[in-house]
This record gives sequence, C-alpha cells and structure tokens, in this order.
Amino acid sequence: MGRQGKRVLLAVVLAFLALAPSACWSRREIETLGFVLALGVDRAARQELVQLTVQVAKPVAIPSGTQAGGGGATMEKPFWTVGGTGRTAFEALRNLHRLSPRRLYLAHNRHLIFGEEAARQGVGRYLDFFLRHPQSRRLVRVMVVEKSRAADLLQAEFELEPLPAEGLFFLEEGVRTQLSTGLVVELGDFLQMLEDEGIEPVAERVELVRKLPGEITGKLERREVLSSPKLSGAAAFKGDRLVGWLDERETRGLLWVKGEVRGGTVVVPQPEVQGKFATLEILRAKSKVRPVKKDGKVAIAVKVETEAELREAQAFLDPVNNRELLASIERRLATAIRSEILAAVRRAQADLRSDIFGFGATVHRSLPHDWRRLRDNWDGLFPSLPVEVEVKARLRRSGLAGRSIQIK
Repeated sequence: MGRQGKRVLLAVVLAFLALAPSACWSRREIETLGFVLALGVDRAARQELVQLTVQVAKPVAIPSGTQAGGGGATMEKPFWTVGGTGRTAFEALRNLHRLSPRRLYLAHNRHLIFGEEAARQGVGRYLDFFLRHPQSRRLVRVMVVEKSRAADLLQAEFELEPLPAEGLFFLEEGVRTQLSTGLVVELGDFLQMLEDEGIEPVAERVELVRKLPGEITGKLERREVLSSPKLSGAAAFKGDRLVGWLDERETRGLLWVKGEVRGGTVVVPQPEVQGKFATLEILRAKSKVRPVKKDGKVAIAVKVETEAELREAQAFLDPVNNRELLASIERRLATAIRSEILAAVRRAQADLRSDIFGFGATVHRSLPHDWRRLRDNWDGLFPSLPVEVEVKARLRRSGLAGRSIQIK
C-alpha cells in the first residue's frame, strides 16, 4: 500500500471513530445517588453483627433560594437517617439498599461516628472497610458518642443548620478555633496513631443533649429540635479500644502539648483585687516536646510558648502604665496553662494509662537506642514517666482600651 493509500485508510478510520457513540462505562447519574453526609457504627442487638447508620441528604426537602424567604419552604426534614446490619461493615452497607431507592455514595461523607459500646469493644474490626472502599476519604473525622449510640446521634439536629452533618462540621470548627477544648481527628491520622510506636489514638468526644423526651424517628415535619450534639472533650484509646474520656480542660491540656491550640480564652484572678477576674484570649501558641535523661532514666520536657490579648478586666486595670501588673497577669496565665497540661498528664498516666501524648514516639525519634530498650515495657513505664512542664506567656495587646474606666 502506497503513501496515498495509507492516508486514505487513516482518514476512514478517524471518520469512523468520530461517528462512533462515546460513553463512560462507569458513569453514575446524579439522580440515582444518595449522598451520605455522616456514617455511624454500632454493635447490633445480635452481638456478632454490626449496625451501620447513614445520614443521607434529601435534596427535595432542602429549601431553594426562592423558598428561603417565603412561605413556600417545606417543613420536611432535608435529610434521611437509615440503618442496616450485617456480619461486616460492607455487608451492612449493601443491606441498606433494601431500604434505599438510590445508590449510597460515600465520597461526600464527613464524619465517622462510633457508639460507645462499639468503641469499647474495639474499632479495629470496622476500619479495614473504610481503608479499602474507593469512595472513603482519609479526611473523614472520627468521633465517639458518650453514653449513646451513633444511630441516636445521627437523628439529632441543630437549631441553625438544616443538615445536621453540616452543623456538626461547623460546630467542630467553632470549638477548635474559639475554645480549643475539642480536637479534630481525621481518619488518616487515627489510622497512623494505631500503627505508630509510642502513641495511642484519640478521637473527638461528642455528647447527645436531649431537649425534650420522645422519639423523633419517622417524623417528616421539623417542628422542634428535640436533641442536639455537643462537643465535650476527647475520647482516649489504648490500641483500638476506648478506655476513657478527657474533659474540656484536660483536652486543651493535651492540645497545648501537641501545639494545636488555635485560640480560646483563659480566665485568671486579677492581681491586687480580691474576687475579680481578667479574661485573656489566646492569639497563638507553640510547643516543643523532647526527651531528657536524668541519672540514666528518661524523662519528658514540655515547653509551651503562647501570646495572648487582654479581653476583659472586672476591676480597674492600667497595664500600660503598670508593667509589673502586666507581668503578674502573664505569670498567672502561664500557671493556668501549666495546670491544664498537668491535669491532662495525670488523667493519661493515672486513670487511662495510655500514652495519648506520643511521648514514646518522641523517645523513639530522639533516643532510638534507649527506645529499643524501653519499647517492650513502655506501657508499664508510662504511668510513672516524669514530665516537666515549662510555660512562657506574653501579653501582646490589651484590646482597644489602654486602661479600664475609673468609676468615681
């Protein structure tokens, strides 16, 4: 075949390909999908089974822009909560299709929620499903419901958000940036903590606050919010099993050590005035954790540096013209932060006996020869591990006012 013939053949082939119908073999029409916003894991009534509960967005019930300001807005809930059981998490998810007319789609899921019973008996048996599923993301946030089931939490609602999963996400962001009394743990980090030496996993702790008695399952209209989630600290694990809780103060102590305090307020007694308090807002913070050796034994040194701003004083205060008063407030702030850190350390060592700080991982990185000697007995050594805490606090600003008003 000559050059001219090859050109003609190529043109015919290209024309045929252009006319051939094109399609995506793996396409999924959006109208056929049910978008999962949050997913909960519980032990079923039959202990050998797992219960999976999903919260699915219901687009037909979400008010549109034209409905938002008028009387045409629907009273129907904009989400659907449904649960199914199976011998494994994947089987439970597939069994949900007996109830769901749409194919459940996990790529938009933001929360992986464990009921307390499931967490105490071990979450390891469920995690492989989320590790392997092609739609599961490592950015999913892991939390544990205290004294309740994940299925109950997924039926709770917020006053200001139509979709509970979105409300929970914004609640997490608010607590993290405005209070620093709760922590955000993504699935990828949780899995890493499970595998790494010298550190135990933590997750978000959430409570179910009930407003009024009664069930909300099966009601289509949103007349009143009967229960809402509340973030209240951290859930501590040893291995894959939940072993206890940290309250809000202890959780912030943990975050000080990890260098993850993003904001929040600290209230300290106001100097030179009995029974009055000053409120300080944390602007930034950083920490350094390192192992030290004393008399041949390993200890942990924690150093925290923070900057804060004076937000409120209950009595007259003039920090601009009284530098000693300013220094006194800084010392009191440092003392309060150190107290929070030591409270978290005591909880982890005495009650939980779980190295949620990752002190062992610090020894592993900095003193590898010592770690090889200590690793097999770290669980026994951690409860009595000496921890030294040093805090440096600095007040950068005093708000818009240089001094308080002086009432005559």
